[in-house]
Amino acid sequence: MESNNNEENNMNRCENEAQKINHFEKLPREVTCDILSRLPLPCLMECKLVSKLHYSSVKHSLTISMHLSRAKHNNPYLICFSDYPISKLDFVDLNSNPENDIFLTKTPILPFDSAHSTFDVVGSCNGLICLYNRSHNDPLFIFNPFTKEYRELPQSINPPHLNAVRVVFGFGFHPRTKEYKAIKIVYYIEGNNFFTATIKETRVYVLNLGDSEWRCIAQKPHNLIICPASDVLVNGNLHWLTVKFDQNGEETRQDIVSFDLATEEFQVIPQPMDLGLNKSLTHLVTLNDRLSAVVSSQIGQHEIWVLKDYNVRESWSKEMVIPGYVPLGFRMDSAPPARIRYNGSRRRSFRVLGSLHGGDEILFSYRDRCLVSFNPDREEFKDFRTEGLPVVFETIVHMGSLISLDEAFANHPTQHHPIA
Repeated sequence: MESNNNEENNMNRCENEAQKINHFEKLPREVTCDILSRLPLPCLMECKLVSKLHYSSVKHSLTISMHLSRAKHNNPYLICFSDYPISKLDFVDLNSNPENDIFLTKTPILPFDSAHSTFDVVGSCNGLICLYNRSHNDPLFIFNPFTKEYRELPQSINPPHLNAVRVVFGFGFHPRTKEYKAIKIVYYIEGNNFFTATIKETRVYVLNLGDSEWRCIAQKPHNLIICPASDVLVNGNLHWLTVKFDQNGEETRQDIVSFDLATEEFQVIPQPMDLGLNKSLTHLVTLNDRLSAVVSSQIGQHEIWVLKDYNVRESWSKEMVIPGYVPLGFRMDSAPPARIRYNGSRRRSFRVLGSLHGGDEILFSYRDRCLVSFNPDREEFKDFRTEGLPVVFETIVHMGSLISLDEAFANHPTQHHPIA
């Protein structure tokens, strides 16, 4: 009797699920896309397995674009990457456990053998990650960790008799041209003495995703001496923070250098005024879609300045002050041995990553070993605990999406639709 009841219950559940699918089929396409776009990305991936209708609806360009637009208002994913003890890339979903401070990590399958490679992250844009493998002539990969799609970009050709001593990268999307582009600024020397030779030539290469060759553009590059990759992408402009030195090797000033992905031109963005003594502009970040600068003092205090009117120096405004803070249980002696990074490093003792909960909190990393949030209204710090991360890791913000590489490489990416 019990067996018959279980069988009857299973049949009823199947009938109910079938009725739900039938109701779903009767909805207009715009409504189904709107419903699906409100789901978290892991749930959306599971929906593809329900039926052919669900699969086609999840893959529909309207669902993808609406989901991407909504993702901008949620807590982001974090990409944490490390090369000690082996090269590894992990993801932290800050939406997965809103009631607690413990977050699990996931390790996606990379498009190359990370155990025998030394890789870094160029940038993340609309759910696509640009990686470069520093072990093999800096090949670039475009990778969507949720769809598992990846493509290797063509390699640029070095000029004869010159060797690349350093490369600075950038990757982004311009909202007006609807194009994804990668940029390489290559510094060349003559011969093989990488430590004493002076820079002989610098070239700027640009690649539209979908093209078969890099273009060497006629723009005169700036000496981006401290960056392996751009810090932020704002309104189709990549940004780097660099420094200039005098003949004695003393730092003379800091510059914010931008590259417009539409016009393919460099320019210098004026930095905040009157920073004061014993303060320095340490890094850039995007907050509420605006270019922001982090100014740190020698006493451990940090200021966040926001550029409200692009290219107008007087529009820099000091929005927040973050007091000095050391996470509980932090140990200085737990650091792994230092590594020489061929193209530089993003590592900072304090680095603002972005905002949480619609801008109510600021997320930052401390000495590349701890993740912390700060609530400016309550002036409270909160230490995050993550399971599975290496001892030391570099971090950038990632917004997950289902954008396909076919669409990105066709130079006509998914259009963004407004949300009611």
